Amino acid sequence: MAPMDSTDRNSFTERLRETRDAFVASVQGVSEEQGRFKAGPEGWSIQDCVEHLALAEPGLLRQICENSTAADSPVSRERETAILNSGGGNRQEKFKAPEKVQPTGRFGSLAEALRQFTAVRERTIAFVAGCDDDLRMRSTVHPLRGPMRCSELLAFIVVHPLRHAAQIREIKASAGYPVN
Repeated sequence: MAPMDSTDRNSFTERLRETRDAFVASVQGVSEEQGRFKAGPEGWSIQDCVEHLALAEPGLLRQICENSTAADSPVSRERETAILNSGGGNRQEKFKAPEKVQPTGRFGSLAEALRQFTAVRERTIAFVAGCDDDLRMRSTVHPLRGPMRCSELLAFIVVHPLRHAAQIREIKASAGYPVN
């Protein structure tokens, strides 16, 4: 199997860094009190969003690294490009995160959850930088969206923080959000 094209590798690593930085910027200046605020009983806090990303990304990457199979032929880049251009997807479309990646406060603070997310993202970047497989020639399963090529799942990993950065903007705009 051919390795990932260096242009693709560079593009994915650059986008992983960009979306990490955009997400980190979305929590810049948020106090621990603001990080724990929930707009409603069913809603997530900012800390919950960060914790979810820190938990979800390793599992999604594991789908690529450990739970993928060789595909017969490459797919077009159309779906991958659509995912990358989605900005994290439509926030009006709600999903229930799988139980194992639902936030429970396991990191104890917003600062620690953010440290966990950035560490996880660094591992993802390192994986892509050293990837020896053409991810368009491997298939796996997203826990909510079903079967996809590994390159498409990697595209989802890239934009997933953007969805939650939008959620954080919604939380900050909620009535009752604490002001520093």
